[in-house]
Amino acid sequence: MPARTASLPWSAARSLLLAALCLALLLALPAAAAPTTAVKRGLVVLVQFPDVSHDLRRDFVQQRFSGFLNTYVQEMSFGAVSLDVEVTPDWITLPEPVSSYRIPPQNLKVDKSRVARLIDDALSRVDPGLDLSAYDFIALMLGAKMQEYGMVGLCGYPGMLGWSSEGPFTTKSGRVVRSGVAIFTSQAHPGTLFHDVAHVLGGV
Repeated sequence: MPARTASLPWSAARSLLLAALCLALLLALPAAAAPTTAVKRGLVVLVQFPDVSHDLRRDFVQQRFSGFLNTYVQEMSFGAVSLDVEVTPDWITLPEPVSSYRIPPQNLKVDKSRVARLIDDALSRVDPGLDLSAYDFIALMLGAKMQEYGMVGLCGYPGMLGWSSEGPFTTKSGRVVRSGVAIFTSQAHPGTLFHDVAHVLGGV
């Protein structure tokens, strides 16, 4: 007599068939699109005062922004945002001593004209080949300590100066800033960098 082959119960066979169909359907579906990351471009301008000596290095500043700050932003946004930060190759020397730009540590006592003059004098001297309006945020890294400038860090524009109803911030030399500007001294710790850059990116 021919050998009898074992047959699967109908319920088991049906389960296997359904599993095979589901697998085929899954394989036929297009692959899900990978989550995209919004890249925010930043420009860090190295700014020094003619009467203040410092030992702040460009590579240290680059690491603070491209290393720590970028990593922190990516982690806090679950990969939704990253930073592409450029640091100016050379230091820009302001035309006036630090006393002309110094501000008190209390927000309500700050002379806003001094903040505006610092931003104007610094950005007017940035390489004209750089389009300032192309960046999502700009940071002025001062070659000075908090005791010399007055604050460790602040959101200068729009924060301290606010948004202008007349349009974006424009320097006296005609340079247009469509994003915002944060200001930091050499002692600014990573938390301060994130706090004020977040103000700029958030538009407040």
